Amino acid sequence: MVEGKPLDIGTVAFNMTGLAGASNMKLGNIRNIMQSFSVDKLSYTLNINSPEEADGLEAFKMIGALKAGFAFDGGFAYTDGSTSFEITENGGQTAGVSSSETGLLKVAMSEAGLHYGAEATGLKSNMTSSQFPFTIELTAEKSALSLTMPISASEDAQDFGLTVQLANFTTSEMLWAMVDPTGQLPRDPATLHLDVSGKATLSFDMMDPESITGVGTGAQNPGEVNSVNINALELTATGASLTGTGAFQIDNSDTQTFSGMPKPVGAVDLKLVGGNGLIDKLVAMGLLPEDQAMGARMMMGLFTIPSGTPDTLTSKIEVNDQGHVLANGQRLR
Repeated sequence: MVEGKPLDIGTVAFNMTGLAGASNMKLGNIRNIMQSFSVDKLSYTLNINSPEEADGLEAFKMIGALKAGFAFDGGFAYTDGSTSFEITENGGQTAGVSSSETGLLKVAMSEAGLHYGAEATGLKSNMTSSQFPFTIELTAEKSALSLTMPISASEDAQDFGLTVQLANFTTSEMLWAMVDPTGQLPRDPATLHLDVSGKATLSFDMMDPESITGVGTGAQNPGEVNSVNINALELTATGASLTGTGAFQIDNSDTQTFSGMPKPVGAVDLKLVGGNGLIDKLVAMGLLPEDQAMGARMMMGLFTIPSGTPDTLTSKIEVNDQGHVLANGQRLR
């Protein structure tokens, strides 16, 4: 905007090739940080369209720009990324190299919502330190994070979502040996995957400073969660695996059944494989006292039922429309 009038900038493009350089930052005798970089080719193309309905200084406010049609959607992808570092401090030295096969960063924003996404594959990290007598090695097949959320007030329910994933995570045998020197725990790759989505009604504009202040002081209601879907839940490590899915509708008109909290209605199905075997190993290693292991088994007996497969437990936790909480059909509340 120039003097309140939209300026059609159009397209801006530029290229950079064959770049190389270095930087050095010294903080007295405490830190000496040196970096080098090189770029074979880097290109940017920006297509800019000014909001048609922007009105005066309102265009300088993000919420006004969003309502007038401002939006962006961009990404950054790379392959064969690597980073090396070396730290010398108090006579000790730490050095390492980390790399990945591919990587991706995404960000998008409009009046409909905000989305962030990050992903990397083929992760590897090696680090040596004078404080450890061995090399610390970490690898992961994939690491990903995705976040979707509404940012504009609306009487209609809007989508939200969160995905966290760490697939086939492994570490070196030397590091395992510090925790499990007798090798009782399986060294299988670990996996964490959580995928949650749902609907929510937002009562304030997240890009409006006045609205944010009102929420912070309690003068403004932030909104309501209308539904939650557990699309995927997986935690696999040390020979045990917990998986599950579920969905809940949230009744915000009923805050009496659960003492001031909106009433959920729905169910979640869970499956635990290898749980008892893991408890036995932790007791044998001395990491879990026997009385605590007994308490864990009692809770598992209360909320789970055996499956036809050895050391496999299933559980269905349900909240019905009457506010009853049931585990595998048995009423707990």
